[in-house]
Amino acid sequence: MRQYTACVEKKSCPLDDAIQDKREQSCNYPVADRISHPMNCVSYPEAAAFCAWIGGRIPSSEEWSLIASQGEKTRYPWGDTPPSCDHAVFSPGNDSDPKGCGAGGTWVGCDKTMGWSTEGHCDLVGNVREWSSTSVKGRQSVCGGAWTDRSLQPAEKACARTLKPSARDISTGFRCVKERKSGGKNEK
Repeated sequence: MRQYTACVEKKSCPLDDAIQDKREQSCNYPVADRISHPMNCVSYPEAAAFCAWIGGRIPSSEEWSLIASQGEKTRYPWGDTPPSCDHAVFSPGNDSDPKGCGAGGTWVGCDKTMGWSTEGHCDLVGNVREWSSTSVKGRQSVCGGAWTDRSLQPAEKACARTLKPSARDISTGFRCVKERKSGGKNEK
């Protein structure tokens, strides 16, 4: 959220009043003690504007799934072990943990190190779902799982959910990808 705040302050990212109106409802912006949490409650156009501001873009659902499955080698970013609160922030919904790994909201980004991929990608599953650039019948695909989900889908099924591009949801955020230059070629 720290980077998104900078984008808003530079007037490069739109900020709808709806974000501020929802801050009492688990939206992280502009809550000071959530500055290291993922940005949530932003629409697809707002997320895309931020990614463009940093020189990136929103990944497609196919790109997201390949990263989350380590190139289709594993079911989850960390391997094939089923998700637990050691891997991801979600709401398994059992009596001992009814609030999403005990927090009742998002966690500091990348806090669940056991859930990182071997390439160092964190929070691909859990914390917030992520917008993808893939459009399905006028809706955007969202990938991953969120702190509000009772179960987390493996990578091959994790992009099945869609939202209207204008939706602002406490469970949805985004991730940007940037092209890297290496040896004269672009890499993702």
